[in-house]
Amino acid sequence: MSLSQRDKNKITDGLNTRFSDIGTKTNTCPPSTKNTEPAAWEFFVAAHLHSLASGRLREARSKAVRLGVIFDHEKHPRTQQDSGVVYRGDNIVITLTVKAPTVTVDVDDLCAFLISQGVDETLIQIALKESRKERRAAHEFRASLLTED
Repeated sequence: MSLSQRDKNKITDGLNTRFSDIGTKTNTCPPSTKNTEPAAWEFFVAAHLHSLASGRLREARSKAVRLGVIFDHEKHPRTQQDSGVVYRGDNIVITLTVKAPTVTVDVDDLCAFLISQGVDETLIQIALKESRKERRAAHEFRASLLTED
């Protein structure tokens, strides 16, 4: 027995409404003299909810693996051809999309291999310098509530 589209929409809307009410209709921003405080408050609330949701997802994933709802993709990874439905219950369907794997190169291992194959070390250093691309440094903002004590 599965849900009607109306029931599905009602459940989803209820979750969305309760979620969006957190920090705006419940536990609202404490009084402040700064007009920027509501934006900082929203950032704090959103970051806090993100942290809670991430932890909840980790726990839910662990339980789903333990109960056989989904497989352990760390221990038993699948290929792109394996994408599709992995669980179908009375009310929930879980699908899997396996994306293309990324490729990384261990520069130290590559250089050691090239040197072992007789490639001139100076040429390797020039090649590294010419091919080097620096990525933007990661920026991590953290918000916390200030207390007087």
